[in-house]
Amino acid sequence: MSDVGINEGVNDLEFGHAESQPQVAAQPNAPYPVLTLPPEIILEIFERFLPNYPGFPLVVGPRSPLLLCRICRQWRQIALSTPALWTSILIKNINSPDQLELLRAWLARSGDLPLSIGIVATNNGPRCTEILQAALAHCRRWEQAELIVPINIMPLLQAEMPLLRALTIGPVVVPVGGDGVVSVFEHAPQLKRLTHLDAVALYPHECAEILAEALNLVHCSFMVLMSTDEIPVLPAPIPLPYLRHLTLLSDLSDTSDGDFSYMDLLYNFTLPALHTLHLYEPFISTNPLLHLHEFIARSGCSLHELRLEGASWPLATYRASFPSIQTIVLPTPTAS
Repeated sequence: MSDVGINEGVNDLEFGHAESQPQVAAQPNAPYPVLTLPPEIILEIFERFLPNYPGFPLVVGPRSPLLLCRICRQWRQIALSTPALWTSILIKNINSPDQLELLRAWLARSGDLPLSIGIVATNNGPRCTEILQAALAHCRRWEQAELIVPINIMPLLQAEMPLLRALTIGPVVVPVGGDGVVSVFEHAPQLKRLTHLDAVALYPHECAEILAEALNLVHCSFMVLMSTDEIPVLPAPIPLPYLRHLTLLSDLSDTSDGDFSYMDLLYNFTLPALHTLHLYEPFISTNPLLHLHEFIARSGCSLHELRLEGASWPLATYRASFPSIQTIVLPTPTAS
């Protein structure tokens, strides 16, 4: 049913309800027209009422499955007995005392279906740990996860997630100088299943380890911490045959010593399907034009878009050096 069809259907129901008002007044027990719909039609309305999976519905308020439970007894029964309505949840108000029980009840209603989980914790504390542990009780069903949590509880994420395909992860506060950084991915064989990954505050060697395992990636974005650690050079580059969009950026406030360049990382890989490349130019190498040429040629890709932050060379130079790239963007720094 199209959006127009849904709107027309709602208008028809409103018109029918208006026409039946005198009869309802005369017969108090007469049902509202919407309550006469078959349960399968009501369920379809419910599913269209919520954001498409894996998008997150509101936990409370409009476009929340909880709202559907408050209309009438029949709707409540249908909503609570339909696992598909409870497969996505984003918890942001960690300090609210009822969030833990809400999360547990929500996920219990989702049955055995795959899950889309979001947790954004702006501060640390036992409640944050409890909420993450409650979500991790269902981690074997996680299909998509967005996790912005304190760095000290990130080791909890070293768990089995066989369905995980899309992951956004990062600490609430990006560590400076590497203090307290932990490797979330040390025991994560499920990386082979990932197709989308956005990660903040990873060391170069961690990025290399992930790319070596996550061979099905289509979209990948890393915010890379500078490090003096060397990245081992592999005997032969590993092809990432499906990777179309790659972003490597770094926190400009990171004052760590080290002469790391993105090319140290990319030397171990070829990206034949690469479509879009987004880099911070000062960390490409001392000769970004030369090394970008070498990387693109070695990958054998038909790059369509190149976006470079902090570029030292003018746009005309890049266009002359890479005439086959359709779109080259050198964003102008925003004045503070």
